Amino acid sequence: FTENQTEDTERLGANAGDIADPAQAFTLLTLRDLRNLKPFTLSLSRSSSLSLSPSLSLSLLKMNLLVTGGCGFIGSNFIRQRLLEKGPEAATKVVNLDALTYAGNPANLADLAGDPRYVFAHGGIGDTELVSRLLAEHAIDAVVNFAAESHVDRSIDSPEPFVQTNVVGTLRLLNAARLHWAKLPEPRKAAFRFLHVSTDEVYGSLGPEGAFSEETPYAPNSPYSASKAAADHLVRA
Repeated sequence: FTENQTEDTERLGANAGDIADPAQAFTLLTLRDLRNLKPFTLSLSRSSSLSLSPSLSLSLLKMNLLVTGGCGFIGSNFIRQRLLEKGPEAATKVVNLDALTYAGNPANLADLAGDPRYVFAHGGIGDTELVSRLLAEHAIDAVVNFAAESHVDRSIDSPEPFVQTNVVGTLRLLNAARLHWAKLPEPRKAAFRFLHVSTDEVYGSLGPEGAFSEETPYAPNSPYSASKAAADHLVRA
């Protein structure tokens, strides 16, 4: 899924199998796939090589989605794509949870204000009570986690908010999603997914040539990338 470093790529990971055994597989999407609405499945296991399939086992169709950080640049475009899609591929409901910090702008989705399928909730991913209520109240089938503190320079000046949101917040979001998943009946339980958005910066810095791959060792070089790497490992675990 890795594009070269001139692309502002992000990685989305989710358990493609039973959440109780997350080591089996992940579902990964690229930013390009989100733009084109043509996701693919990338299976990753300890005992097998990478394999691609033409369709996504995690179907974002006809699902109630909880999107975190949806007022940011990438999140807002993802929400718009899901809601403006016509026909059977249109989203059933999208709940947007955003803390509206420096990177969140409600104006990014002002054109969707009258859409009954769109619900905005002001808050952070670390608010367990709020997240749990949204998951239950809106019968959420999948979580797409865009929410994060970002930017290297900001993380050097003030690293603690990055740990609180990117690490502790992701942990609390994961736990709320796990508890919600445990209560779901089949087949909704088997279909439930959690997608986590990361960054290529978890792999460190590239020289004038080369590209990252899934086998590139993690080498974060800032509090920002270190916090995102920690979040990746929590989702992986």
